[in-house]
Order: sequence, then C-alpha cells, then structure tokens
Amino acid sequence: MLMLGQEESPSVLRDNIKLQLSIYAYLEAAEHRHTVCCFSHEAADVLPPPVCVRAPCKTSSAPHQEPSWRLKRVCEGTDLNVGGWNHKWSFYLEIGKRKRDRERTTVIAVLRRSVKKLQEVAERAEKMLTDTIVEEEFELKEEEPWYDRQDLEHDLQLAAELGKSLLERNKELEQGLQQMCSSNQEQLQEIEVRSPRPGHRGPPKPSGLFMGPLHMKVGVSRGQGAVQYLSKQVDVLRQVNDQHAKVYEQLDVAARELEQNNHKLVLDKRTAQQKIQGLMETVELLQTQVDELQRQLEDVRLSPGRRHWEPRAARGARSVSCLQELQNSLRYEDEPPDAVDSTEVAWWEEERASLQHSLRALQTQFAGERARREELQREAQLLTGENAALEQQVSGMEACRVRVAELELEVEELRQLWESSSRSGPAST
Repeated sequence: MLMLGQEESPSVLRDNIKLQLSIYAYLEAAEHRHTVCCFSHEAADVLPPPVCVRAPCKTSSAPHQEPSWRLKRVCEGTDLNVGGWNHKWSFYLEIGKRKRDRERTTVIAVLRRSVKKLQEVAERAEKMLTDTIVEEEFELKEEEPWYDRQDLEHDLQLAAELGKSLLERNKELEQGLQQMCSSNQEQLQEIEVRSPRPGHRGPPKPSGLFMGPLHMKVGVSRGQGAVQYLSKQVDVLRQVNDQHAKVYEQLDVAARELEQNNHKLVLDKRTAQQKIQGLMETVELLQTQVDELQRQLEDVRLSPGRRHWEPRAARGARSVSCLQELQNSLRYEDEPPDAVDSTEVAWWEEERASLQHSLRALQTQFAGERARREELQREAQLLTGENAALEQQVSGMEACRVRVAELELEVEELRQLWESSSRSGPAST
C-alpha cells in the first residue's frame, strides 16, 4: 500500500512524488523482463516512512510470514526440464507462472491506484503552493498604500450624487412613461370600442421599467420596444383613417344621391299637390252643378206645366250643354206641356247619368291621387330619416377623424419625449 503524510511540506511532497514515479517506471521495466522486484532494507531506508512497497518471496510453498527483502530472479521452465522430472516440473512451473501472473496484475493495479492518488496529491500541492504565493504577494501589496483618502472620499461623494440624480431621473421617466402608456391604453380602448377589430391586442403594460441606474440598458431596450409598438399602432391608425376616408367618400356620394332623390320627390310632391288641388276644385264645381241640376229636375217634376224663365246670370253658371238645352226649351215654349215635359225629363236623366259617371271617375281619380300623395309623403319621411341618420354618421366620422389626428400628434410627442429622455439618459451616465 501507498501512504502519504498529511503534515509534510510541499517540497517533501514533491520529492515523494518524484520517487514514487521512478519506482513505477522501474516496476514497468521489470514486468517486461519477467522479474519481480523486492526491496531490501537499504532500499526501504531511502524511502520516507509512510511510503513502502511489499512483495512476498516465492522460494517456499509455505504461507508468507515475514517479508524477505531481496531480489530473486525467476527462471523459465525450460531450464528445469531435465531427466524424468520433466512432467512434474512443468506442472509446478505452470502453477508458479499463474501465481506470478496474478501477483503481477495485483501489484500493477495497486501501483496504478497509487499513481492516481499521487497525481491528485500533486495537484492539491500545486494548488496550495499557488494559493500561498498569491497570499504572500497580496500581503506584500497590502503594506503599500494604493489610494488617496481624499480622492476616495471625493469619488464616493460624486458617485452618491450621480446615483441620486440618476434615481430621481429614472423615477421621473418611469412616472412619465406610465402616464403615457395609460393614456395610450385608454385611447386604444376607445378606438377599439368605436371600431372593433378581431384579434387585436392592447399595448404591453409597463412592468418595472427604469427601476434603477443599473437597469438603464433594460429600460432603453424596453423603450425602443414601446416606440416600435407605438409606430405599429400609428400605422394601424393610418390604415383605419384611410378606410374611414374611403367610407366618408362613399357616404358623401350616397348622401348626394339621396339629396337629389329627395329634391325630385319634393318636386313631384308639389306637382301632385297642385294637381290634387285642381281636381278637388273641379270636383267641387261638378258637385255644385249636380246639385243645381238635381234641384231643377225636382222642380220640373213637381210643376210640369210651368214654363222655365230664368235670368241670364243663373244661366251663365251652367255648363254649355245645359245652356243649349235651356235655349231649346225656350224656343219650343209654344209646344204642348206633355211633349216638353217628356223631352226635358229624358234630357235631364241623360245629363244626370253622365254627370254621375264623370263624378265617379273623378272620385276614383281623386282617391288614386290621394293614395299616391300619402305614399309620396311616407317615402319623403323615410328619406328624411335616412338623411338625418347619414348626417349623424358623417358627424361621427368627422369626430373620429379629429380624434385620430389628435392621437397621431400625441404619439409624435411621445416619440420625441422618449428620444430626448434616451439621449439625456446616456449623457447623464
């Protein structure tokens, strides 16, 4: 077995390592020559007390009691193969060869393990040496002053002032950025409520930006991300504004067409009202004529023998056919009353039938004109309602356009403020 003292100096450890490596090389050479190395008491005295290599003697078949410290050469079996003892000696030599092989393998394994341990000890010793050298150098350097106390106090004071100013500036920038983000979030929510879009997400909420002077780079990178997000939002708002402009144009064209249609309907309504008024006047006139003719017919039926002498003013209000018939009746006033009564009654009946027919036609025409008038009034009311709704939409679109312009101005101001803050931040650092 190999043993190392734990309280030896590095120089002694180094000498022990060199000696053990030389022993390992010697044993490897002896293995190639088919020899087994056994150390005498003089060789053991050279080694330090904790380190020794033990190998039993192979001269006797008895179990090993005490180590024999001498070098023994083992001869090959061919040197002993003489006489009649060839078979017996070959058997014993084969057994000895196998035993030597086993012992050789065990010794080599033990030596390899010891070499590994020695290498580990050497690494630890080198590490201890380097640590002691560094400690000695550091102790030597600590004796010499490497700084001035006044300069150190001045530097500490400047660093404290700079850190305080940076903390204040970071707090101000954090508050301003939080306010900007909150206002931008509210504006985006208003825009989404007015014109919702599927799959849209709001801007990222500010979480811990500008927490201190050490986080300035992180704050700048997050500010750049916020500016990129705001630029994307501005592009989206511009696209929405373009879409709104197209919608405004379409609404303007539709409003103009509706105004033209409304103007045409108003003109048609006025002409229909005038026509209806004229028809009503004609109907009233015809109704008065029918009433007068009915009264005259009743008078003729009640007094068939009376001659009809009417003043010229009353005859002027009658129709042309009535005047002609009255003139004919005045011409034939000398005729007998029976003939006059029969012809006059027949004429009055025909006149009455024609007037009733024309009255029915006028009534049907009047009813149709009234229905058309009501339909036109309903259409005019619907058009006025649609026009009012379109005007409200146009006013709402105008308000949205103004709001989008205000948002673009606010985003531009936020970008300028962020650029100024990012410039002032590295300058202050």
